[in-house]
Amino acid sequence: RIGIALVRWAAPGALGLDAVRLLRPLLADLRDQTGESACLYVRDGTFRTIVAAAETRHVVMRPFRVGMVMPIHAGAPGKVFLAFDPGARSELGEATLERFTDRTPASTVELDRQLDEVRAAGVAVAFGERHPDVGSVAAPVRDHTGDLAVVLGVGFPPSRIGPADVERLVGPVVTAARDATHELGGRPPADRG
Repeated sequence: RIGIALVRWAAPGALGLDAVRLLRPLLADLRDQTGESACLYVRDGTFRTIVAAAETRHVVMRPFRVGMVMPIHAGAPGKVFLAFDPGARSELGEATLERFTDRTPASTVELDRQLDEVRAAGVAVAFGERHPDVGSVAAPVRDHTGDLAVVLGVGFPPSRIGPADVERLVGPVVTAARDATHELGGRPPADRG
């Protein structure tokens, strides 16, 4: 007989598979709307992993592949995890942050300041934090309790999308994350009873 402990243990994996299946069309729509690669991320400790991707059709691109594992503290998707999943920030603790570029947060103090900005905006934007030739915009996707389920975002080369024109990606990413929350039966945290 399957016990409740097994169900609890398996639930995150089942949510991940459901999210990939349900959200794949939204990723393709987001890619087509923005022209940039759209990805869905899950968290594993202090890392994030791409579980679904719709790659850009541009010739100049930075590849985003399913299964890519990246640090959580560098890049917009990781910052969404850190800002909206208390367990993510707790697991990172006061660790020494690896610097990948001169734009990677240099300390947890700097990172926490950036996370406050992400919480206030409801979306994260990053340029060249993990790799100098990658920018990203990401937003939270919520589950039925209002907690963070997965992160949805787009990645792009800064040679095509710079800080001056990144705003054209923010709206579509936030809308796609809201639609993804709806697809998963989720709700915003403000709806909690």
